[in-house]
Amino acid sequence: MGIDELKSIIKNDLLFILDNRERTVISVSDNDINNVYSLLLGNDYDTLLQCHNEMDDIVNGIVINIDNRLKVLFDLSLGECDRADILNEIISISNSIRYNSDNKAYFMGVIKKIYDNIRGDEL
Repeated sequence: MGIDELKSIIKNDLLFILDNRERTVISVSDNDINNVYSLLLGNDYDTLLQCHNEMDDIVNGIVINIDNRLKVLFDLSLGECDRADILNEIISISNSIRYNSDNKAYFMGVIKKIYDNIRGDEL
């Protein structure tokens, strides 16, 4: 992987993390975010790769949390539920996954099932 591709991956991961800070298991401070932005200005491949590997842990934790929440929402959507609240939550989740290309199709598939279950087009 070249440095430009690595920087692109880090940028997307950073945007995904920023959109999902409340879903992180590992705390991410403003200082951490600023440090990543500073790294992206340079060309130290080894440090960028280390940063990418550390960010992977954060991204994976977010993905697990989103997946778990979608499973709960799916189960709720099968019975009596507050359809509007569920709709608002799946909209929020769909907005927050836009930078995660690895899992986006899966998440959108689950969101579509939930949307159908709550008859979202009737809301």
